[in-house]
Amino acid sequence: MIKFFNNLLNFKTMRKTKTTNRHNGHSRTKDMKVCSISGRKFTADASNFYMNRNTADGLHPYHKTFDNIRRTQDVTTQQLRSIVNLINKA
Repeated sequence: MIKFFNNLLNFKTMRKTKTTNRHNGHSRTKDMKVCSISGRKFTADASNFYMNRNTADGLHPYHKTFDNIRRTQDVTTQQLRSIVNLINKA
């Protein structure tokens, strides 16, 4: 199980990606959002975060992977944060 968390946390460093706007040809940088459990940045879209109408950006504060771990393992966000912090220190 610890190997699973290590693989989850040791992915390639993400960089900002650029997309072209088809209307005027200008490029813009995609918005990034920080997962409140892991502290890592991910592209702020529905593929990385669940939708939430109650937030300003319309996205849940946890990355989908961490949220799924939290729900399936029946742990609190604080417990999951401490696990992630322990793995990051190792």
